[in-house]
Parts: sequence; C-alpha cells; structure tokens
Amino acid sequence: MDQTMETKGRWVLIDTLLDDQFSLLSIGDIDYAEASVRKNLDVIGRELFIPRMKEVCAEVPFIEEEVEARGARWTVRVQAILSPINKIVLAVLAIYVPAGETIPEPPVVGGIEWKVMDGGNIDTVWDDNMFALYEVPRSGAGSATGDMNGWVNYLIAPEDRARMKVVIDKGLADPDGLRHTVAFRILTGTRTDNPGSKQLETVSRVLVDSERGVKWLRSIAREVTNLTPALPQEMDNQSAALVRAAFDLISNKAMFAVDTSTWQVFMTSPKWHEFGLQRPRNSYLPHSIHPDDFTTFASLCSEGGSGGAVIIRGLQEDGSYAPYSVTASSGHFDTRGKRYVIVAVIRAEDAA
Repeated sequence: MDQTMETKGRWVLIDTLLDDQFSLLSIGDIDYAEASVRKNLDVIGRELFIPRMKEVCAEVPFIEEEVEARGARWTVRVQAILSPINKIVLAVLAIYVPAGETIPEPPVVGGIEWKVMDGGNIDTVWDDNMFALYEVPRSGAGSATGDMNGWVNYLIAPEDRARMKVVIDKGLADPDGLRHTVAFRILTGTRTDNPGSKQLETVSRVLVDSERGVKWLRSIAREVTNLTPALPQEMDNQSAALVRAAFDLISNKAMFAVDTSTWQVFMTSPKWHEFGLQRPRNSYLPHSIHPDDFTTFASLCSEGGSGGAVIIRGLQEDGSYAPYSVTASSGHFDTRGKRYVIVAVIRAEDAA
C-alpha cells in the first residue's frame, strides 16, 4: 500500500540527530513517530529534498532555488535547525511550491543544547525559536531560566515536573546515544500579562565527549497536539499528577521536591510563596537555608525523615531568617536510592 503523502506546499520536518538514520516527524499538520523519510514523502519531495538535506547537513545550512522536476518548475527550500553552541544540524525543515508562489512561514522548531560537565554543572543554551515557543523575551542568558532545574520548576506544567526531572536525570546518567521523544505541557508567557500553556514534543539525544570530559544533550522542540506523553518506568503521568495534586491540597505546609545530588529544587507548592520564603537562586537550595543549619537539613534528607522533624531557619524575601519545622521523606521518585526527597515545611510556632 502506498504510504506517501503529497508534500507540495507543506513544511516537512525531519530529525537528523542520528547521522545514519533520519526520522520523519511531520508533513504539514500530520505528525509521525520516527517514520521513514523515503517511504512517506511523495516522489517529487524525495527527488527535491533528500539530496539537498544531505548537502545542508554537510555543507550549508540553507538552500533555496528554483528547479525543474517531473515536467514542472518548483521553488524548493531546505533549511537546517542548528544546535546553539556547536552549530550541529539537529533537524531539517523542507518545502517545495510551484515556481512563483509564496512560500508559507515555517513552523516554529526550537534548538536546544546542554553542556553537562563533570560534577553535574550544566550550561543550557536555547536558540531564538525556543524563546518564541515559551513566549518569553530573549535575555542575556542562554535560556529563559539559566539552568535545567529552574526550567523544570518554573516553565514545565506542574503535573509534568516530577516526570520530566526523572526522564532528564536518567538520560544524563546513562546515555545510550539513541534519540528519545517526550511530550509534555509547558507554561507560556510567564513574564507577560497573558500567561498560558501549550503542549510540546522534544526529540533528544545525549552524547559523551570523552576527550573533553563532557556530555552533550541536543534536542529539538515543537508544539504538538493530542500526543500521548512518553513515560519513564519510575514515574508515570498519573503518579506525577497525584504528587502535584497533593502538593496543592496541603494547605498548612510548604512542600518542595529536591534533588539531593545537586541540592536543587524542582517542584514547589503554593505555600512556599505564602510563607514569604525566598526563591533559591538557580534553584540551589542552600541559598535559602541558614548556613549554620544546612548540615542538619542534609542529614534529615539522607535519613529519609526517620529522625522526625528538625528546626531549620529559612531565608525570607526580606533577607531575614525565620524558623521552620521541617520533615522529609525520600525514595518517592527513585526506587533504587534516596536521590529525590519530598520536604514539608511549617512555621515553627505553628508546629509547637
């Protein structure tokens, strides 16, 4: 049976993360899941796109020319989506239209590159289209939040934060060099008077650069509809939603989830702000705990709360410190250890 779809006048998105295995992601508004390029493009699309894709991947990032094929004149455009740091071709957008016709605007497809260094430090860089997808203005920083945990905590929709944190950590800890696709909801326009949300799909690959002692996560992102999120074994979508609901329903405590390998917060409850606790810089929790109390807090987390509540001084938005009764429970997101910890905070006077 013929699987091809007419591609004339439709933007085609092709993932090139694997050099020897291109993957069709969409033709116009029709989405595909790692489909064959040759089997799904019409004959003119194959003739016009495939040789120019190879040229774009190897030599020039943009081609537009008028050509003759199958007895007609066409304008063909093939353009690369480049990684923001190393300018690696992550994907290709291609279209052909009858000569003389206007080429429609391409879909917004963002490019992302993370440089993951020994010790866990991550340089996160977005291209301009990523800022457009999130509907936030480009700042001097490489991304809208400056770090991965800030992105999860403030721009990923609440029900997907725990799931995305687990997906990312697993991919970085044990890179397999394969492409991985994840769909999730984001918060948009967070710095504007008109915030909203949309569903994105990312296709990513993690590579190890042994000579430089770094890992590279390279990814493309685009808006999609009605795609089922890809779920890691440790945290399915329903569990993540239930955790988020519990956070929101507990009215007398501030709740947050922390990655104890980096001491970065990746999920908070509304009460955090009501208590006047200062948001940690770059999501780094030690910034929000009195220096003399952090050892006690770390011990609480490592013990999984078995020793009961402790009193910790938390940094307030006005720069002062206030005492809080803190409890912790570990192992909720990682059955093999205690990396992810849920922490509950209540004012010390209310706990008495």
